[in-house]
Amino acid sequence: MKATDEQYDAIDAFDDGDNVALIAGAGTGKTTVLRMMAEGDNRRGLYLAFNKSVSEEAKQKFRKTNVEARTAHSLAFRDFGAPRADRLPGSGRGFVRNSEFASTLGITPLLVKGENGKDRKVPPFEIAHLARETVKRFTKTKNDAVTADLVELPPLYAADPALDAQLRPVIHKYAEKIWKEITSLDSTMPITHDDYLKLYQLSNPRINADYIFLDEAQDADALMVEIIRAQQDHAQIIAVGDKCQAIYGWRGGTMDAMSEFGGVERHLTQSFRFGDAVAMRANKILELLDADIRLRGTSSIPSRILNEPAERPDAILTRTNVGSIFEVLSKQDAGLNVAIAGAHKANEMKKLAKAADDLQTRGYTPHPDLSAFDNWREVVEFSETEEGSDFAPLVNLINTWSPTAIINAIDECVPEPKADVVVSTAHIAKGLEWNSVRIGNDFYPPKYIDGKQQPLSRDEAMLMYVAVTRAQLELDDKEISWIYRWRGEVV
Repeated sequence: MKATDEQYDAIDAFDDGDNVALIAGAGTGKTTVLRMMAEGDNRRGLYLAFNKSVSEEAKQKFRKTNVEARTAHSLAFRDFGAPRADRLPGSGRGFVRNSEFASTLGITPLLVKGENGKDRKVPPFEIAHLARETVKRFTKTKNDAVTADLVELPPLYAADPALDAQLRPVIHKYAEKIWKEITSLDSTMPITHDDYLKLYQLSNPRINADYIFLDEAQDADALMVEIIRAQQDHAQIIAVGDKCQAIYGWRGGTMDAMSEFGGVERHLTQSFRFGDAVAMRANKILELLDADIRLRGTSSIPSRILNEPAERPDAILTRTNVGSIFEVLSKQDAGLNVAIAGAHKANEMKKLAKAADDLQTRGYTPHPDLSAFDNWREVVEFSETEEGSDFAPLVNLINTWSPTAIINAIDECVPEPKADVVVSTAHIAKGLEWNSVRIGNDFYPPKYIDGKQQPLSRDEAMLMYVAVTRAQLELDDKEISWIYRWRGEVV
């Protein structure tokens, strides 16, 4: 394959020995460029991938080069994962419930009083869950210790300063206890793969490579940035990605990672996935994001924007799990075979419906999104407040279809090869592509408060950019047409 001028520019920057931030738009063939770099270099290289499947695919792409494809976890496993292997998921211990964690840590129920004077009894399993989540956030940072600011309370608690003040120090205390157990080789407390990766970072490791390709760098969390930054005294860093696809901030990603290593910046803007029509839509969003690049479509690809609703799109992309469930139910009602993209996504959706059923029938649920509520009525009431408006779509979903009907519908979904249509959240769709894509109806414009329209979140705009750029030939984006006319602030 003959390189484009942009690709040659990137290769030249690499050959000069500089650190390179390679801004690669959707479908611009970034892995092809990295292979071209590796083919012309005899030094030892490392390609760092975020998961094993990408790493295995990369091993094939970098065959006959001096580049080794690994995940960061595989680098950390020998010294920090293997000594704790009998405590890892899949070691035969099975899933450890929050109630078991609570028992191990000696957590007892906590009675707290809100500003309205109402007493709330926080069960041990919920305290254990919040402490585990605090440790999880810690493992994504470069921090040396678990700190109280890492505690994140559910919306119902966070909206009440009195509850926050009483809960935060308790959660922090148990999070510190959990991390102490994780670090101990004598403990039997289960750990995660991210736990031993954090231990690896704290050891100040030296990676044996002359240059490092950090793929999807826009999604790198502070921990990964710190690991790579420590290699700059001996290794050239090539950070590759698209700043406007940094849609994993909720799990620790940082959209600044592309520029964390200095050096020179190079751009890939020629998309080989779609034609000019889709590129123009993507560019309208890139303009709002004040992005460094604008995309060019491939003129030989006959992409088009549909003026009428797509009768049978290959994929429907939504913003939320609730939006995806609505699409699954409505398409099954229309007699279509539906698939849900993502290996764990269907199970995630079922757990949400089961949690609503538990609140309706049992008065409690261990589900982290709803565990703060004592019954379903509280969810409904909270959804009607400004702080709880994000719960309104879930309430509408449960009130329209029963939890049982939702669970049954998800169970009736088929594998993708047998599906008439694939339903996916935009997060799961990242890295995927379909001939025909329809954007779901749960991407809402910012609200008006006191008569003033609020700013558009960059995170929301980036999610729509990802969704739009999954389409190769046909794009039905009428549900987000408002963003192309946006004239307000983007923050």
